[in-house]
Amino acid sequence: MKDKHKPVGMVLVMPFQAQVAIFDSLKARNKYYKKVLKLDNIIPAEVTIAVASYNQDDEGAFWYSITFNQTPNIGTIIHECSHMVDFMFETHGVPGGIESTEIRAYMLQLMIFDVCEIFKIPTDAV
Repeated sequence: MKDKHKPVGMVLVMPFQAQVAIFDSLKARNKYYKKVLKLDNIIPAEVTIAVASYNQDDEGAFWYSITFNQTPNIGTIIHECSHMVDFMFETHGVPGGIESTEIRAYMLQLMIFDVCEIFKIPTDAV
């Protein structure tokens, strides 16, 4: 598979040890999902500038990804990472709400820093 259809980076999210593939285009994400993961979850490229998503394959494994259709700004990164943390809570059976607010905050912070590093966005002001 050509490099242009692979993720531009991967983020390891603790404490779940879940990997989130980071893509810089929906075309690359869709091709990767279809060819490598054998999943038909195709999102039309004109739909959005960014999207966080997860899918479950036939064996029960979850596949997480965040896709940016253009170079993201910090607001978009925070927005999509927030969705991803919520998705991981849901798929791992962690209840949301005030009981989980501290772990959610740490997960979100670390994910934002990792995604910023992939796109070479300075984090000294974050």
